[in-house]
This record gives sequence, structure tokens and C-alpha cells, in this order.
Amino acid sequence: EAYKPSFSDYIQAHYIRFILFAILFATVFSILIFYALSHRKQSRILEFKARIDDMTGLFNRRAYEEELQKYEGKSLPSDFIAAVLDINGLKRTNDNLGHSAGDELIAGLADCIKKTGSEHGFTHLKTFRTGGDEFTILGFDVDKIYDKAMKLFLEKADVWKGIKVKKLSVSYGYVRSNEYPQASLSDLLQIADNRMYKNKEQYYRANFINQNSDV
Repeated sequence: EAYKPSFSDYIQAHYIRFILFAILFATVFSILIFYALSHRKQSRILEFKARIDDMTGLFNRRAYEEELQKYEGKSLPSDFIAAVLDINGLKRTNDNLGHSAGDELIAGLADCIKKTGSEHGFTHLKTFRTGGDEFTILGFDVDKIYDKAMKLFLEKADVWKGIKVKKLSVSYGYVRSNEYPQASLSDLLQIADNRMYKNKEQYYRANFINQNSDV
């Protein structure tokens, strides 16, 4: 009876070919996995950058709108905080010193916010640039340090000095959800905004400035 080669005989006869094929398959598979992971990572980076304000490095209006949607129709925990900040005198600075000086103020305020956050180490608050010189802070005061952080921020803003502008003045207003347990996030933002404008009025009165000239 004629000898019939077995499968093992076939493997031995084509051993090198099989090894090369296995190496090629592993290489191609590794490249595909690497490409998929790189593409996924790149997509995440692009998605993150799409939510960051170029001038300040803070979250932008798009990220802010998405954050609002997260809380739409939901009750807020008692440690939730909404804060609104606005630069005093930005229009006068733009008119008198140019828009580059105004941009310096905006970047300066953002820098004071970021330094305050890094020194306190809290990660439960997000800051958004929601307009030209308007900023909104949303999040949770889980460590009960927001009042201390705001005081530190104002101290940093008070000593800030730019190249074209030597002084930074900020009006602010904030509210905790436990002050108004039934309020929605939209309600809290309106309250914080109203408090910010009251703070701004006090600033203009104290400095004998016509507020209408800076609108």
C-alpha cells in the first residue's frame, strides 16, 4: 500500500512557510490593532480639543451647553454650585488700549482661575468661558472649600499684572443649590448672574464709573 503523508508530515515539509505566514499574520494583526488604538486615541484628543477655548485653555461654550444638558430636568444635590464671573472695564480697555489688551485681561482671569484650582487640587468644578469676558463655574463643593477658593482667586486677581494692562477687576456671583432646593440649574444660573451684576454695580459706584459707558 502506498504511503500517504500525514498532516504532521505536511507541516514538517512546509515548516518554514508556516512560520513566515504566522509572522506575517501577527505583524499585520499588530499593525491593525495599533492603528485602531491610535485612531481611537486621536479621536478622543480631537473631541476634547473641540470643547476647549483656544485663548484660555478652559472649557468653551460647546462644552458648557453639553454640561447644561446633563442636568436638564434633574434635581441637583445640595453641594452643587453655580458661579458667574465677568471682567470689569473690558470695553474701556478694548477702546483705549486695543483688543490685544482686552485679550490679555481675559487670559489673565483664566490664569488666576487655573492657578487657584491647581493649588486647591479640587476636581469637582468645571470652568467654562461662555462669552467674551464671561465665565461660568459648575460643579460640586464636596470638600466645602469653595468660599476659601474664591477668596484666593480674588487675591490672585487683585495682584495680577499684565504687560499692556496693569490691573484686573472681576465681578462675580455664586449660589449653592441648598439655598434653593427646588431650583433648576437654569434658575441657579439666573440667581448667580443677578448676584454678579449687583457686585458689578457696587464696583462701578465705588470707583465713580458710569456703568453705561462700559456696556
